[in-house]
Amino acid sequence: MSAPAIVQTDPCPLLPETFRRVAHVAQIAEMAAFSGISSDTSYETSETSPAIYEGPERVLRTCVSSMACSDDFGEQMHREAQRRRFGEAARRVFIGDGLAWNWSIWQKHFKTFTPILDFIHAIQYLYAAAAAWETDDSARWTRYLDLAEAVWQGRVDEVVAVIRSALVNRGVAEADELPDEDPLRPLADAARYFTNNRDRMDYPRYRCQGLPITSSPMESLIKQINQRVKGTEMFWLQPVGAEAILQIRAASLSKDGRLQDYLSQRPGYPFTRRPPLALAS
Repeated sequence: MSAPAIVQTDPCPLLPETFRRVAHVAQIAEMAAFSGISSDTSYETSETSPAIYEGPERVLRTCVSSMACSDDFGEQMHREAQRRRFGEAARRVFIGDGLAWNWSIWQKHFKTFTPILDFIHAIQYLYAAAAAWETDDSARWTRYLDLAEAVWQGRVDEVVAVIRSALVNRGVAEADELPDEDPLRPLADAARYFTNNRDRMDYPRYRCQGLPITSSPMESLIKQINQRVKGTEMFWLQPVGAEAILQIRAASLSKDGRLQDYLSQRPGYPFTRRPPLALAS
């Protein structure tokens, strides 16, 4: 990616308009949209235009895809990063959600990259927490906006503190383990999630450095992978076949010509001259 120049002042201190549209945010959170909320009035600012963060521009896309375990897949990612010479870049980023295996890969192979928690996943936890916190949709939406703005501005400790205070007021201590069906579980999950990922959520600093803060391009890429691998009425009885399709699909979505190179050099390609077997041996 081609990153913007580093600046001293946050280029987008306000929560962007895209995260202030209730239908869009509900879709991100995979939950029902709060009712009675007008998207036309959900964004209020004295600015002449809605806040928009322009992250780095993609120069070239390549990808790897596999059914391998995280240890083996981390090795694949590392080799691809070396091939792309990512280590020579002045600014390097590793974006992921809160899953532990993402950060074990970062720890082992990409320690010199700036670790960033995908802001999209933060939004999912905030929306769910707001839904569990308040009793009517208008208050839920207002609560979500307050929390999302605070996280966007890097005030994560403040968000964790106010969520934990809300839990204590409802009789839930920090050490309590709530069952999955408990209506307050989303609040406890949000507090735990942001506490565990606090060091990867300094979004104002990342924006000043022109870094990406969401994995949206990757999410889009996953959907394109799934179109071929998880299509309607598709079942993989042999994992080897699925692995082969994953490799080819990833190559076809990469924009460096690797699929064309493979097809032109594979055994049996009719336009490649090969030496007689006797000479080859």
